[in-house]
Amino acid sequence: MALIGVLAFALVIMFMIAFHEAGHFATAKLFGMRVDRYFLGFGPTIWSRQKGETEYGIKAFPIGGFVKIAGMGTFEKVPPEEEARTFQGKPAWQRAIVLVAGSATHYVLAFILLAAILMAFGEELPTTRIGSVGDGTPAAAAGLQAGDRVVGVGGKATTEWSVVRSYIKAHPGRSVEFLVQRSGKTVTLVATPDSLREDGKTVGYLGVVASTVNHRYGLVSSVPRSADVVGVLTVDSLRGIRDVFGPSGIGRLWHHLSGGDTGDREAAGIVGAGRLAGEAAAAGEFAALLAMLASLSIFVAIINLAPLPPLDGGHLAVLLTQSAVNGVRRLAGKPADFEVRVEWLTPVAALVVALLVTLSVALLYLDLAKPITNPFAPG
Repeated sequence: MALIGVLAFALVIMFMIAFHEAGHFATAKLFGMRVDRYFLGFGPTIWSRQKGETEYGIKAFPIGGFVKIAGMGTFEKVPPEEEARTFQGKPAWQRAIVLVAGSATHYVLAFILLAAILMAFGEELPTTRIGSVGDGTPAAAAGLQAGDRVVGVGGKATTEWSVVRSYIKAHPGRSVEFLVQRSGKTVTLVATPDSLREDGKTVGYLGVVASTVNHRYGLVSSVPRSADVVGVLTVDSLRGIRDVFGPSGIGRLWHHLSGGDTGDREAAGIVGAGRLAGEAAAAGEFAALLAMLASLSIFVAIINLAPLPPLDGGHLAVLLTQSAVNGVRRLAGKPADFEVRVEWLTPVAALVVALLVTLSVALLYLDLAKPITNPFAPG
């Protein structure tokens, strides 16, 4: 069963690459740009076929892909009669769409995976019935019990657990009145939430867990919920990138490389992610497997849009910079001939590539030598 997860992970990665490049390819064709090559992989060519003006092919090492659009290369010479069909010969807004299209496909893929989860497996939604009460917690001290249904909090009736949770968090160290139904009777209880630090803020903690009910979505109803989850995963990915690439994240990575425990390691390389996918499948956690792939897709989209050369976001940043500067020059009555020179970007691109390669090698070592603890292990 673990093999299924690994294969699913590998197939999604391959599809993700192909779909990403197809985004660039399709939008370039849509705007009339000449696309010379559409290839998956790097290195020696093992198969190719010319169809029209585009050569399609597969290279030996399946670690990426590329679409070659006429006029996109810095030193490429294009005949004058073809300039109108080059990347540089098109309006800035069309070039921007082509650059963003690759990352947009990752969001489409994530959305499809999340919709599949909601339709096939459903979502566990909290109810206002208490599922469990922690020993020694403010909830236990107040007399709240598993099975109680909260029907009011702070003097206001409610049918949503999100209202109860928000009220608890907003009242650390202050008495909160709960109205609960127990064995057909309505009981009033007063609890004082403890103070807890969460994301730099002091919030209330009561020590209860809500019971849940599985809600299965249909094709139409899955759309808004999938969009909501895509937004949540985007925020989580941005925080994850901050945590991994920030000073504290680099320090933790060095700690792991120098012999520290890896159980709390946030980041995994491609091998570690594949192993986790296999472990999820082996445990029968197929919803978790699909969610993992959706998260990965969004993470890749955001990384690719980082304003750093040679990533798509780097090209987009150059395009936006040139457009902004030339717009100001036009208003000032000056020629709109400003260009970001390649020699300015080459050292930055080399540094970015070096950092990404170094991080990839470090994570590969940790994946092989000190793998992350299996989160799907029983017990």
